[in-house]
Amino acid sequence: MLPVISFGDAIANHTMALRQRFLATGCDCRIYADLIDPRLPQDAVLPSGEYEQRDGDIILYHFSTGHPMNRRILTYDKAKILLDYHNVTPEKYYLRVSEDAVDNCKVARVDLKYLADKVDGCISDSDYNRQELSALGFSCPSITAPILIAYEDYEKEPDAEVLAKWDDDYVNVIFVGRTVPNKRLEDVIEAFAYYQKHFQPKSRLFFVGTPAGCDLYLEALKRYVRRLRVENVIFTGHISFRAILAYYRLADLFLCMSSHEGFCVPLVESMYFRIPIIAFDSSAIADTLGQAGILLREKNPLRTAAVMHYVLTHEDLKQQLRANEEEQLARFDRDRVFAVFDKFIREQAGAGNADA
Repeated sequence: MLPVISFGDAIANHTMALRQRFLATGCDCRIYADLIDPRLPQDAVLPSGEYEQRDGDIILYHFSTGHPMNRRILTYDKAKILLDYHNVTPEKYYLRVSEDAVDNCKVARVDLKYLADKVDGCISDSDYNRQELSALGFSCPSITAPILIAYEDYEKEPDAEVLAKWDDDYVNVIFVGRTVPNKRLEDVIEAFAYYQKHFQPKSRLFFVGTPAGCDLYLEALKRYVRRLRVENVIFTGHISFRAILAYYRLADLFLCMSSHEGFCVPLVESMYFRIPIIAFDSSAIADTLGQAGILLREKNPLRTAAVMHYVLTHEDLKQQLRANEEEQLARFDRDRVFAVFDKFIREQAGAGNADA
């Protein structure tokens, strides 16, 4: 169960992949949501109002936003409730950008604390998320299990028009994710400006993602680009999945300066495409990245630009990073991740039930 399931976002993909895996084991597994993206397969998700609880049910509740379902979930008293925690962005990042987002984050935090002694188990995407739950007073059985990623989706055909438009001798730097303040896209722009000015004029920066209601932030970023007089900064906005695949295939470097992430799926996607990664060390970044990229301990735009140049001009380092990416990807192997989910959920189903 989850309040909203959107087409193509990380939580939705994780939820759909889990359902497919549980169905393959013979479980009667269904997805319920209040708001369902119409682009999803019609039989994949059911309206939450259609759920009829039964004795012995296990509800895996995906928590990431403020919503009435966060408390309504407790009314299903015949079921065991397991929380799959995907993190909530601190509201401070949305101040002066989106009042709705500020309110939503505040509600989510209050709801999360309210659930601390009321759920039967917790699954966290990262150790960072798990520590956050512990600090809020969650003492139920808990594990850390990464988001389940369906790698076969990345083998689909990329958008040919995007490839044809940008496939040349320019260096393409990429960031994939929502255009929201916690991602600190202004820090990416500043580092790229130094890189373009001092190291490689023939370079582009692609921001691949939707503003997600933060249009004021997007406009501020565009003004910042003009003020710095940096060239070839492209905001794609909402695009098709095939277009996203094309930008990944075009990328020479993935640069992440985010200040807050609960997991950061685009890091894993970049590993899959063997793109060198440079990322600022914040929140869950180090846990997800491991040794698969360069981790920055401070935000110094000129130094970051120099690191970008060094990585892009040293083939031996790029090869080592790609080897490390392959090793880190093993942590996120679908069979391995699902086995962790399956074992934990079966253990919770059997807890206190001798016949389970």
